[in-house]
Amino acid sequence: MAAPHAVIILNPAPELKDAQHPLNVVVVSSSVVNPGTSHIPMPNKQTHDPCSTCFTKPCWAVTEWILQINDRAKLASRCGYIGGRTLRSVLAAYLGAIASGRLPIAHPPAAGSIKRRKAGEQK
Repeated sequence: MAAPHAVIILNPAPELKDAQHPLNVVVVSSSVVNPGTSHIPMPNKQTHDPCSTCFTKPCWAVTEWILQINDRAKLASRCGYIGGRTLRSVLAAYLGAIASGRLPIAHPPAAGSIKRRKAGEQK
C-alpha cells in the first residue's frame, strides 16, 4: 500500500459543510517531482519557519494530481492551511484544470488514507 498523501482541499466553505458534496483536492508529495510535471512548492518548516502547514520537509502540490473525493472517511486530521500567493497559485492551477476539462484525474497517485488540508482555512 502506498504511503498517505497530504491534500489541499479546494472547495469553497459552504460546500465543506455538506457531507454529501464531493471534495476537490490537489495532492501534495514530498517525493522529487518529475521536471515535466506541473508543481507548486509548499511552505515547510525547513524553508519557512514558522509556517502554517505541518510540512516538515520540502514538498509540492502536484497540480496534475487533482482528485475528487466522495468518501470523506478517507481523510485524516487537518494539519494546517495555506494562504496568500501559494493558495492563489494552487487555485489558478485548479481553475486551469477545470477550463481544460481534466478534472478530476482518473487514477489517483496513491491509495489509502489521505491527510486533509483545507485551503485558506484559518487556525
